[in-house]
Amino acid sequence: GYIASEFDPDNEAAAAEKRDMVLRIGVAGFLWLNIMTLSVPLYVGYFQEINPTVKFLFPFILMFLAAPVIFYSAKPILNLAWTGLLNKTIRMETLLATGILAAYVYSSIQAFRGETLVYFDTAAAIVTLVLLGKLMEKGAKERTTRAISMLYRLMPKKVRLFVENAERFVSIDALNEGDIFVVKAGERIPADGIITEGETHADESLLTGESNPISKNISDAVVSGSLNVGNVIHVQATKVGQDTTLAQIIHLVERAVSSRSNLERTVDKVSKIFVPSVIFAAILTFAICYGFGFTGIDEALMRAITILVIACPCALGLATPLAITAAVGAASRQGILVSDSSVLEKIRNL
Repeated sequence: GYIASEFDPDNEAAAAEKRDMVLRIGVAGFLWLNIMTLSVPLYVGYFQEINPTVKFLFPFILMFLAAPVIFYSAKPILNLAWTGLLNKTIRMETLLATGILAAYVYSSIQAFRGETLVYFDTAAAIVTLVLLGKLMEKGAKERTTRAISMLYRLMPKKVRLFVENAERFVSIDALNEGDIFVVKAGERIPADGIITEGETHADESLLTGESNPISKNISDAVVSGSLNVGNVIHVQATKVGQDTTLAQIIHLVERAVSSRSNLERTVDKVSKIFVPSVIFAAILTFAICYGFGFTGIDEALMRAITILVIACPCALGLATPLAITAAVGAASRQGILVSDSSVLEKIRNL
């Protein structure tokens, strides 16, 4: 039969977003391959004469096939670029959006002029490859989020509160410092505390990496998230809620993921200067090539588009946070807790 699982709105939203991204990549990739295939007759036309009907119709066919790639698949890229402009910020997506739209609009104009020098395949290729990169980035972040979620699942939602010689289940939020609670064999300890009754063994591999259970007797300290693998014990809570050891561990991992390393801050500073410089270089290239008569408008525009696309600092903006996020997630799954992402830069010297 089916296995029941807890509903999580955040996970559902992330799954829907991922499905949407995969669909956009599928559409872009499928149409890109068809555009490349149908572009072959036009490429052949550079070397030998082709049928006038083919020469006239094929650019319009390619324009029709590229339209969903530009206006559907590339919508996330265009939205980010537009949002940046509204906030008076030039993002990396600004370069991509400018190159994609310039290639498509220019090629469309060429089609209506009866020319065969079109770059619909270039625009479709850019969209497909950039979306694939964003999907990889999203996958790495999801793996890190799952590692944090696994830590959250170690926190019990209920606690056996021991009041007036009787046990009663209450929400973990109702547990206060000084309260006595009961932990049976096979249950996780819901809060940090001191054993007041009973003897057992606790699996604290989450905290110490020690695979063997540790003997616990009266007056010994136990930590939240550890597993009681022995007998029934009574524990007096010393730290509850966000003050527990497990909650602090989760906080450290989340802070490490969200914190920015020195390298990332340097990349941000470089990108703020680099992106406007590339746009200026593209405009200058077009103005010089066409204005001084070195090339025609076709070649000048293609050179400007080439600068916009190739110079996009995606490697700086995506690879750096992607590598750090993946490293923190991989470390947490191996029981290594990274309190700050800058630590990853320092350990290379060890």
